[in-house]
This record gives sequence, structure tokens and C-alpha cells, in this order.
Amino acid sequence: MSFTDLQFIFVFLPIAFLLYYFIPQRFRYAVLLIISLVFYSWGGLRNLWLLLLCTLFTYLAGISVIKNIDEGNALYGKVSFIIGVAGNVLILALYKYFFDKMPVGISFYTFSEISYLCDIYLSGIRPSSNPLDSVLYITFFPKVTSGPIVKFKDFKDQIHNAKVSRLGIERGAYYIIIGLFKKVLIADRLGEAYSAMMGSGSLTVSGAWLAMIYYSLQLYFDFSGYSHMAIGTASMFGYKFDKNFDHPYLSINIQEFWRKWHISLGDWFREYVYIPLGGNRKGTTVQIRNLAIVWILTGIWHGNSLKFAAWGLWHLAFILIYRFLIKDFYDRLHKVIKIICTNLVVFTGWIFFFRDSLGSAFSHMGNLFYSSQGFTNKETLFVFLQYFVLLIIAIICSTNIVDNIDKKFSYGKGKVWSVASIAVKIILLVVCVAEIVSSTFQTFLYFQF
Repeated sequence: MSFTDLQFIFVFLPIAFLLYYFIPQRFRYAVLLIISLVFYSWGGLRNLWLLLLCTLFTYLAGISVIKNIDEGNALYGKVSFIIGVAGNVLILALYKYFFDKMPVGISFYTFSEISYLCDIYLSGIRPSSNPLDSVLYITFFPKVTSGPIVKFKDFKDQIHNAKVSRLGIERGAYYIIIGLFKKVLIADRLGEAYSAMMGSGSLTVSGAWLAMIYYSLQLYFDFSGYSHMAIGTASMFGYKFDKNFDHPYLSINIQEFWRKWHISLGDWFREYVYIPLGGNRKGTTVQIRNLAIVWILTGIWHGNSLKFAAWGLWHLAFILIYRFLIKDFYDRLHKVIKIICTNLVVFTGWIFFFRDSLGSAFSHMGNLFYSSQGFTNKETLFVFLQYFVLLIIAIICSTNIVDNIDKKFSYGKGKVWSVASIAVKIILLVVCVAEIVSSTFQTFLYFQF
């Protein structure tokens, strides 16, 4: 089930929330667990057994880790930790690289399971005595399919302390509506623009640029829209998740971009891979090695072909160039120039995502500078003009302009503006629902990863 399914918006979510809201507090987490399992198995039970098996394996590994540490058997505790992490990585690798179809969400819930073990072994977080707590952490339905990747130590204390509040419901509804807007009215339409450009024949130079820009904006609005809906849904049930995107296309360098894009994934690699390897504390050579490991792993986490590894190496190269070669010079440039340079690197890197192979990705990069079809043609111009207004709206909405306007008039100008802001969001919801009814369903892009 997808967050943009009408059955989720008007059937599953309202019923789940009402059940959760009216049940006594002491039973809520059990009801939420059932809701999460129903959500995950909505499209079929075939993958549920794997999710539960991995969760049970992770829970038993965590119990073994803490039991051995408590008894003074540090070595056995370490072995249990390694077996637990290796087992999860092996299962993910088997499905990602050797099977044609991956279970929904396996990349994300595997990282949650590894977070569970790392927080127990590295941070000394005690696992819950009730195994159902661990199951809820892994299967919690707002995050199980595409994140955010919430750390166990950030989730554990909320399990029995989450409280439904008016503020949480309002915040959740706001995030859900904004997420729908991003996905349905912007991302899906940008997907049409991208498909039209790629289907217009051999790409011109301007066509190659436009296809890259359309996809880059689509990916942002699609995934940030999903994250907004996940955060909003969790908020309605009394759980607080940190934001997963922070206007990344306003970043002034590649390092800042990765602090603002898919924040939960970056935090996961930093805390569980980069820092345990030594981070930047053991000299430049070790730091470069650690960065290389992180970015190669980040690349292959996204997919099982060379193009994803190349994408990881692409970002590694520009991070190293920035940190060790041009930082002093680059930081003195005007902010607008730095934003443009950062986005050129990032947008070009997304070519590895949307082209079918490594060869076609490099071919597309070449088309950015030369094409046998010339600089432009009537097909390219037609698509550009057809989606020109959408492109301008997407660029504006990828900045913080709309957010700043909403905050200023919703919270700083009294009841009239607050009511007007609510009315605008209701209109947005109606328009989004009408669009879902009238258009062909497009799944979230990150489901494929």
C-alpha cells in the first residue's frame, strides 16, 4: 500500500488512527504493531515472513550481545554482534544482487535492524525485555517501506510514551498534505515531463539538460514528499521523527548537500560506519579511506549495477576535491555561484540513477556538451514550453520561499491568516485527491531501492 493510495488516505489511515486513539493507553503499542503488520502485508503475505524472520533473528542477536556483555564475555558479545550484522547484510545482499524481485522496504528495514544491534553493542542501549517492542521498531508502518531510517535509541523511549496530541495531529495533517502536494502535483508531473523529453527521440544538447533537470527535481519532490507523509503519519500517532530533507538544492557545497538530502541515511552511515572506522581522527589517509568505504557502500546500497557504484565514486571524488584541493578558494565564491556549482555536480550525478546502464549514463553526460541532433529541435522546444510553468513552480518550491511565506502569515499575523492558511491546505488536499482519482498511479521512486 502506498501513502498516495485513496484506500490509505480515506480508509486505512482514518480507521487505524481511530482505533489507536480510542484504545486505552496501555494497549496502544500492541494495536499499532497489528496496524503496522497489516499495512506491510496489505499487498500480499509473501514478504511478511521474511520481515518477521529478520526481526526475530535481530532480536535474538541483540539479546545474545547484551547477555554476554553483562556476564563479562566481551568476546562472545562481539561475535554475536558481528553475526547479527553479517546475517542482515547477507539477506539484503542476496535479495538485492541475486533475486529478480526485492521485498518491499528491505533496504530500509535492514538498516533499522543493524541500527538496533549497533545501538546495543556500540552505545550500550538496553534492548527491551518485551520482544514485541523490537518488532514494532522494525515494522512501524510510517517508516517500514522507505524510511526515514530512525535509530533504535531515538525510537525506543517513544514506544510506551507516545501520546496523541492536538498539536501532533495538526502537525501530522500538515505534513501529509504537503507531502501529497509534492508527490502528486509536482513530482508526478515532472515525471511526465522527463518521460516526454526522453521519448522525444535522440536527445539534443538542451534536451539532455532538461531531462536531467526534470528527473533531479522529480526525485527530490518524490522522496521528500514521501518523507513528509511518513513524518506526518508518525506524528498523528504520537511519534516524532526528525526531518529527512532540508532544502538540499540550496546547498553551497557537496558536503552541505549530504547534510540536507536523505538526512537519516547520511546520519546512519556517519554513525555506524564512518565514525567507528575512525572518522577524521586518524589522519588524512585514514579519513580518505573511510570516506571511500562510506561512498562505495552508499552507492551499492542503492542498486546492484555498476552505475550505482559509479554514482558513489562520483560523489566521493567531488567531496575529496572540495575538502583537500579547492576549499579555501571555493568558499570565497559568491553564494549563488556555489549553489549553482553544487547542483551541477548533484544533478549530473543523478544521471547514473535514471539511465539504464553505465554506458548510457556516460553517453548522456556527453550529450550535455555535444549531440548529433544539435543544440535543440522542435520536439525539445515543445516539451520545454509545455512544462515551463511546472518547471518554474518546482524550482520555487525547492527553495525555502514557500515555507517562509507560510510561517510568516500562518503564525505571525493572527487568526485571519491562520484560517486562510488552513483553507489553502484543505484546497490543496482536495486538488491532490482529484488528481489521484483522475491520473494513472505512479509509485514512489525510492521503492525501487
